[in-house]
Amino acid sequence: MALITGGDSGIGRAVAIAYAMEGADVAIFYNQHDEDAEDTQALVEAKGKQCLMQLIKCVKTVLKMLPKNSFTKR
Repeated sequence: MALITGGDSGIGRAVAIAYAMEGADVAIFYNQHDEDAEDTQALVEAKGKQCLMQLIKCVKTVLKMLPKNSFTKR
C-alpha cells in the first residue's frame, strides 16, 4: 500500500492514480477538502484498486501511525 500525503488534489492525486495504475492500493491523507479526496478515491477505484482516505491535520500524525522501524536512516 502506498501512503500519499496531499492526495486530494494536484501532484498527490496524480501520484495516487499512477500508483493505482501500477497495481498498488493507496491511502491518501489530506487536511481539508473532503469532496476532492472523494474524487481521488473514485479515480483510484476506477483503476480497480482500493483507496483509503484519512483527514489529517499534520504529517507528524501520519508518521506516528506507522509501525516503529518503518524507515531506516541513511
